[in-house]
Amino acid sequence: MQELVKTKRSDLRNGLTRRQRTFILEKLVGLNDKDAALAAGYSLSVAENTKQRICKPQVRAEWERLRCELAAGRFR
Repeated sequence: MQELVKTKRSDLRNGLTRRQRTFILEKLVGLNDKDAALAAGYSLSVAENTKQRICKPQVRAEWERLRCELAAGRFR
């Protein structure tokens, strides 16, 4: 059980899972929602419903933050 908790904790960063972070980065390079979700490892059924299944408030907030940084030329 401790190992599971340790693994799950390492998957989170800024409150996002690895898949959610990958989804955001794939969108930043120009993929549409469905393709970004598939590239992040989500199933087809989830990828076809990204607005309901992936785009939670934390994901949208991180997307906006990174998009603004990229637009301002401050992306690291």
